[in-house]
Amino acid sequence: MVSPDLRLRYQLMTETDTLSDAVDPAREYIWELPNPPRELEPLTRYHAGGLHPVHLADMYNGARYRIVNKLGFGSSSHVWLGEDTTAKQRPTRPLALKFIEAKASERTLEIEIHKYLSAAAGEAGSKHILPFLDTFRVEGPNGVHNVIVSDGALAFIPALCKYKILEDLDETEIVRQIFEGVAFLHENGVVHRDLHCGNIGIEIPFFRTAGIRKLTYGDPPIIFPSTLCEAVEHPPSVPKYIVQSSPALVDRYQYKDAPGGPLVVKLVDFGCAFRPGTDSVFPTGSPRRTLAAPECLVSEIHLPPSVPEKVWTFKSDIWTLGCTLVELYSRLGHSLFDGAGSSSLGAEMAKLVGPIPDMYHCLLDDNATLHHSDTHNAQSDADTEEDDIPANWKTLETSLVAARTPRHPPSAEDELKRVDRDTKDVQRFLPLIKQMLRWNAEDRIQASEALESSFLVEK
Repeated sequence: MVSPDLRLRYQLMTETDTLSDAVDPAREYIWELPNPPRELEPLTRYHAGGLHPVHLADMYNGARYRIVNKLGFGSSSHVWLGEDTTAKQRPTRPLALKFIEAKASERTLEIEIHKYLSAAAGEAGSKHILPFLDTFRVEGPNGVHNVIVSDGALAFIPALCKYKILEDLDETEIVRQIFEGVAFLHENGVVHRDLHCGNIGIEIPFFRTAGIRKLTYGDPPIIFPSTLCEAVEHPPSVPKYIVQSSPALVDRYQYKDAPGGPLVVKLVDFGCAFRPGTDSVFPTGSPRRTLAAPECLVSEIHLPPSVPEKVWTFKSDIWTLGCTLVELYSRLGHSLFDGAGSSSLGAEMAKLVGPIPDMYHCLLDDNATLHHSDTHNAQSDADTEEDDIPANWKTLETSLVAARTPRHPPSAEDELKRVDRDTKDVQRFLPLIKQMLRWNAEDRIQASEALESSFLVEK
């Protein structure tokens, strides 16, 4: 851990505050920070073609947007909490400014796809896509970066789970709205490719009306110097300090005590999205291996990078979403496939989906280097578990029910009622997941069909 005396806590910038009040600008640093917290992006991300160095109180787009805090980072971007200094509305609306890596900015279709989807605004499900408020470009030491401005008044599933708030919400309604959003995307020809819990937000009207200052009051950004020693001249490609991510605006207030409006799900981050048969450029990046559909995993092993778009389909999204919904329904307490331990990812899949087809043999080895005889043996091991598939789903059911234990332990009588209620809910939920996890992509349910499933129709 980094020593506490190396942490600098900044109070939220006011109109008269300057960074020089907290940091001596004459000190020079090198980029060297051992054992950074998980909330810090890897230090190697700042280079030519990489991330743009952002600092608190920086101004962008003609001094319109001021940086207030960092919300998080992803595989090809980092996202910052900001405010519009020209806005007449008071209190100031919280905004999310997404700075895309310079190299990724050359290939991403995110802005183009959002413009395309905006033409379908008003269609069923369109309200579940987070719209852009503004876009601009920044030229910096690491290249030219696309910047996307969107609503910052969202709480994301990981934060809702961390602060034990998801259990107070209608999870069935959340699942329904996720499918409505995905159905809208697919009906308009867009494959998302990155449908994980961190890209599913809940709109909280209270945050928008409360204002950015009130939301960040009492919890200022935590920053770390970008070195532990004074040394050579500071390179312009890296920031003078890095800011710990604070993605959970929701932890400032209890959601259930926050007034204002019904729950609305928003799907975000279209950095990996594309339109099959339309887009000539395929964006970089892919979902977590443990969420990816088997055909996509195999394509990474056997196909050249120029042809993955021939493999990624709307049904690939459905597999990924099935894995994600299990994580959501377990409140991030359980993952379907983790690729850990002695079992390969393919063997884990076979335990629930059934005997692994020949075309997916390579998934029985994490390194994709098995000899034919070894693959045959691994296949035999997977096949012997076919009779155990119902029991494996029953084990998953038990795990999901256990993961849904509330934050405040109930009495023994209430716990029995809770287990009975959650067991019935999970038993209604898992048949939908089974329809999403099929080896043959064409056998998977469509998002629009899922909306007619008994889980979402019968209460």
